[in-house]
Amino acid sequence: MNPFRKGTTSYNDYEILKDLKWHCTKCELEAGQAKTWQIWQQEKGLILEEDEKGNKYKRIWCKNCNKGTVHRKLKTLEASQQIITRSKVQTKLAKRVKEHYNFVDAYSLRVEPSNKLEIDHRIP
Repeated sequence: MNPFRKGTTSYNDYEILKDLKWHCTKCELEAGQAKTWQIWQQEKGLILEEDEKGNKYKRIWCKNCNKGTVHRKLKTLEASQQIITRSKVQTKLAKRVKEHYNFVDAYSLRVEPSNKLEIDHRIP
């Protein structure tokens, strides 16, 4: 059974991948961002096949594109019971982290007001 809402990109891609074969991300699948596949694994427990290097994709010659492209494949239709959930950083800890780094945004390296800074998620 498709775990995604009908009409979404993930729903459509699951319908293609449920045959458990390699599919081209350029001409067969709609989702183009690696984040999509990460969410499939972390939130839905779906397991993607790995290449010989441990990547969750494989570079294969695509007959449709006529070039080597990234392909994705579901390993199984059974969802893993180990789903990774994010937990919120406690307010008290977030305040301490912001103070420790003198309210400097790690991305822009600028000092920002406390309410404009976000402490990234953590995985328990």
